[in-house]
Amino acid sequence: MNRPPTGILWLGTRLLCIVALFLLVQLAYSYWPLAGQRDASRLQTQVQQEYARLLATAAPATLTAIHHTRRLLYRWLYIPADTQLQAAPLVSIWNAMLSRLAMRLGVLGSITPLYLLAGIVAVADGLCARKLRRLAGRPESSFVYHRLKHTLLGMMLAGLAGYLCWPWAIVPHPGGAAHAVLYTILLRQCVARFKKYL
Repeated sequence: MNRPPTGILWLGTRLLCIVALFLLVQLAYSYWPLAGQRDASRLQTQVQQEYARLLATAAPATLTAIHHTRRLLYRWLYIPADTQLQAAPLVSIWNAMLSRLAMRLGVLGSITPLYLLAGIVAVADGLCARKLRRLAGRPESSFVYHRLKHTLLGMMLAGLAGYLCWPWAIVPHPGGAAHAVLYTILLRQCVARFKKYL
């Protein structure tokens, strides 16, 4: 049977592809001839609007995560504005993209405890449902378990890519909560269908 690839290397390459997709989408958005301006001002305005929304709605832990992520990314990838480069608009677009990436990675880092708690609840409830199914003698289905297992990883990566690559300012709370509920439901069903002995 041909199994789909999994593992740390596979997941790492997918995450790098998502970050590369983020950079391409942001670059295309900043050069899109929508308003006739081909500089970083539109992207910087969007980043400032998104940060203002986060300041109004986010918890202090989220703002701390954003600050630490921004400092880490700037230490490695920031290009100072006073460098004598020929592509000065590209430098300002790059720095605005780094600012948005740091902001969104910080938000994702602060949402991680929500997913951990949802995962714990889903596993506990799924194990209870599994035990009830086995005691009642209802049929098992490894097909459903394996399909749900692969759907979970795809759903997590799709949600991550969707939030990171969205080119406009977005408030992450409603989408993150809906995604966490869907993750909880799928994980519960996956654990409830687990066939092997525990």
